[in-house]
Amino acid sequence: MIISFLPLLDYAQPAKINMMHSRRGEVRISGRIIGGRSGMDTVAIIFTKDFLLHNLGATIVQKQTDSNGYFSFTFPTIDHPAKLTFLFYVSPKENLEDYVAEPGDNIYITLTKSAGDNVYAFSGKRSIKYAVRRKTEVAVRWWVYHRVDSVTNFDLYNSLGNAANAFQDFQKGAGRIMQILKKDKKNISPEAYQLMGADLIGQLQMNWQETLRTKYIEASNEHDKNWATHLLSTYKPALANTNGSVLALSEKYIRYTVAKAQTELYIKSKGQKYGIRLLYNKLKSDYRGPFRDKLLTYCLLEHDEVKYQLINDSDATAACIADACHTIKTPYIVKVIRKMNRLTRGSAVFNFSLPDTSGKLVSAKSLLGKVYLLDIWGTGCSGCAEFSEMFDSLVLPKYKDDTSFKIVSICCDKDKKRWLKSLYSERYTRREFNNLYTSGLGINHPIFSYYNIQGIPFILVVDKRGKVFANITSAEGADVVSHMIRDALANAP
Repeated sequence: MIISFLPLLDYAQPAKINMMHSRRGEVRISGRIIGGRSGMDTVAIIFTKDFLLHNLGATIVQKQTDSNGYFSFTFPTIDHPAKLTFLFYVSPKENLEDYVAEPGDNIYITLTKSAGDNVYAFSGKRSIKYAVRRKTEVAVRWWVYHRVDSVTNFDLYNSLGNAANAFQDFQKGAGRIMQILKKDKKNISPEAYQLMGADLIGQLQMNWQETLRTKYIEASNEHDKNWATHLLSTYKPALANTNGSVLALSEKYIRYTVAKAQTELYIKSKGQKYGIRLLYNKLKSDYRGPFRDKLLTYCLLEHDEVKYQLINDSDATAACIADACHTIKTPYIVKVIRKMNRLTRGSAVFNFSLPDTSGKLVSAKSLLGKVYLLDIWGTGCSGCAEFSEMFDSLVLPKYKDDTSFKIVSICCDKDKKRWLKSLYSERYTRREFNNLYTSGLGINHPIFSYYNIQGIPFILVVDKRGKVFANITSAEGADVVSHMIRDALANAP
């Protein structure tokens, strides 16, 4: 499990608001919660101007409503579509995801609490696209809950008719949802309409893609695998009919496109794991422009979702990252990829110098000559506690008596007392480790920006030369961690 950090968390004071004029290029969101807890409800908005993946490049702003339930947000000037996700901390808690914001949007949202589902109403400049998005969002949730199981559970191998019927059922359901968007096409800007369409297609077609890939994986003999391959090539849902610049803004369509490429490679390799070079090169050759930039970034960044089908090859990953530094042209993505390059094997580790529990500074230079595991964690991070438990029970016993190996545990808590309390609880670390503290800087410490750390635990294996040997992700277990440490010790000069 990963706990993700976002660049900005703004706790603002509640204030009664009215619809106000948005400055050119600004995005203004205001509204009211009716039937709430009179000033105790919380609203948060994730604003993504330059979308990368997940919450990379996102800002989260959180506010409490005033005594009458009013809230107001104003976001900086933009010159292209952005994405908004609304988090309403009411009962029942609900997220409204992937709403397209355009320069000058001025939207008023009324949330009326009811015994059943919450009711949302949108008004203001360009509010129709928000209302349409809400309708499609509800329709997709209903469709996924009520219809996907029937499609997923069809008897794939009984007859071509069964597969054809399942595909038609799928297409009809997806078509009805797309029709909701098409009805208001004239009331939505062309760019927003294309982006909303790409989001829906990506989300819906991913279900079909995963259905057939699962059927292939479950196939027990060569005949069934050949049949699944035939269905994948025969029943192809329609693709988004829009340009690459717009597709590059749709995370759902990017995920679908990469999953589609993975399925093709998985079948080509007859169900065996394949190298990341194959996936990277396929995406690089099949696509162009900003859309390709996002696909390659997803391939390299999304370890947990992409790596499960890949052969673990850090050298190949490093080669792909090095190539991406020259291939990718989108400026803000290039910056992220270059930071990723700092995590490849042979790169110098960040030159940290941090105090331990006694106040003594421990630096990267002072650890030269030792192989060490660098683990960045924080109190309350369940993934950090899980890694610590796994490491202590399955990995540490193999190396605890090796004087060439150390553990450097860095806590990103802002409060020193909280760090010490967690340290002595030994839930996230052990007292005998090199326990260091970011001196109250937390996630604002330079090591976070140096590596573009978006979540914890963040784990590196560093060799005796002070070079990165491996970046461990949450998808990798005790065997991989132990293997990396063993190889780093064996390869020491």
